[in-house]
Amino acid sequence: IRELQRLTNAGLGDCKRAIERASGDLFVAASEMLSEDDVLQLQQSVRVRAMAGESIKDPVTEEEQKLVDRLASHFIAQRTRPLSVGFLFEIARLFHNDKEFQAAIKHSPSQTIQQFIELLDPNGDFAGIQEAATIESDTCTSTVVTMPAPQS
Repeated sequence: IRELQRLTNAGLGDCKRAIERASGDLFVAASEMLSEDDVLQLQQSVRVRAMAGESIKDPVTEEEQKLVDRLASHFIAQRTRPLSVGFLFEIARLFHNDKEFQAAIKHSPSQTIQQFIELLDPNGDFAGIQEAATIESDTCTSTVVTMPAPQS
């Protein structure tokens, strides 16, 4: 409860209820209480505190860093959605069979995906795709294709 309170700056009662609703899972409780902007600010704060190291009163713990990174990844995933299955199969087929494509995607994943989308778009099927971007963290590199908001 104290850790959630420290992360969210929420009241003790709100944190207790959130932890109870999440069956004790700090990640679930935090993801329900925080917005994406809150998490991005928290991530920046953690980075600044991490750079300060042990010289500050409240140094960043490894668990805190992992939790904040996991929250940021969660919110990135919330605003993205996969492309059509056909597109994904075609990417997998190319990666498996085409050495030139393998080299290109390893060298510059987001640019290669963007070029691939443009090649596959004779009918405008992927017209709503906004961008492909590479996101790197200490533990992984991901290429995320950002899609427009669903129309409803």
